[in-house]
Amino acid sequence: MCRALLFACAAIASALVAREVRAQQPSADAPSYSLTGTDLGVSAVGATSVVPLGCTGKSLARLRDRLVVACGRDGIVTLDLSDPAHPKVIDRNSAEGDAVSVFVLDDRLWVRSVRDEARPLDTMPRSAATTPAPVNVAPPPPVNVAPPPPPPRAVDVPPPQPEKRVSVMAPPRRGNLTELSLSGLAFLNIGPVGGGALFDASVVHRFDLPLFIGAFAEPAGFGAGKQDRGTPLTVGALTGYAMAGMDSQWIEAGLGAGAATTMANGSAVMLVTRGRIGAHDGVHFRWIMGISAVQDRFELGELGFGMQIPLDPRWALQIDGVGGITRADRGLVGVRYRISGDGGPGTLEITGSTGFAIVQQQSAMCTYVEQPVYQANCTGANATYGGPALGIGIGGRI
Repeated sequence: MCRALLFACAAIASALVAREVRAQQPSADAPSYSLTGTDLGVSAVGATSVVPLGCTGKSLARLRDRLVVACGRDGIVTLDLSDPAHPKVIDRNSAEGDAVSVFVLDDRLWVRSVRDEARPLDTMPRSAATTPAPVNVAPPPPVNVAPPPPPPRAVDVPPPQPEKRVSVMAPPRRGNLTELSLSGLAFLNIGPVGGGALFDASVVHRFDLPLFIGAFAEPAGFGAGKQDRGTPLTVGALTGYAMAGMDSQWIEAGLGAGAATTMANGSAVMLVTRGRIGAHDGVHFRWIMGISAVQDRFELGELGFGMQIPLDPRWALQIDGVGGITRADRGLVGVRYRISGDGGPGTLEITGSTGFAIVQQQSAMCTYVEQPVYQANCTGANATYGGPALGIGIGGRI
């Protein structure tokens, strides 16, 4: 009898425990809960919903029909799960610190919190203070420190000077250089078929002092063709001289001597002067004049003028004209182009020109007879060749 009662009591106790366990463990169809920011997510079969918490949830725990959420410094939020698919907030509690998590232990809900605390220093417990024994430390050995070097002396650095621009119209004179030039022109005769050519050459050295010396062949050439009677005739022309003089930035004046052919089928000694007003490489006006001794008399053997007008550092306009009894006359207008250099050694220039040129001579010898009528008996022939000309020249400085 007693044994039967014991078995009955044990069966009743086991049924009660199993029912309690089943009551605490949610079924497979029970909703699940998750934290997203300040919301509690509820996921049920075929539906999801969101419950606002009003704080940022960090951890949650469930015990029977209660769900607790830890919200850090915002405390604890308690929700009613009587309807598991629709939780409701029923309470809010302070955690007296930072509620970092919640959990279930021994069938109770626990809150883990962290609290910052500040206390006055004089209220802190004191530990036993010990005074360390004095330690005898030997003084360090003396160190010989060299005195610092004297500060560097200030150096006066001159301020940068602005770049000096060279005037195109009046550049400075360049000395201690030699100028070499060679030019030539060809022309056609107006009249019977003919033509000719004239050449100029010069070598001039300019010293550092305002002095210069030079040698000139201006011009050397010829004219050839047929005269009115159809007789072929060639006429040659040559003028050459050496010269020395003064050469400053603004003025040049020289004196020289040489020889030249004359139109009277002869040659003559010639005294030559030439000058310039203006800068040699800038704007200037120049002239040349030669006095020839012909048959015991002085005549104007050569007279010429020229001008140069720079257009920019490389281009310049040039005008030249010369004539006299030296058989060759010409007038030219041209342009000079500086290929390289700045007017000093290494400068290279080229010139192109156009105009007219004439080569002539008077070789006829005439006698005049009055009987029976006044007439002239002439032997020999006069020749003149002249017409449009085209020229080119090159010059350099070393």
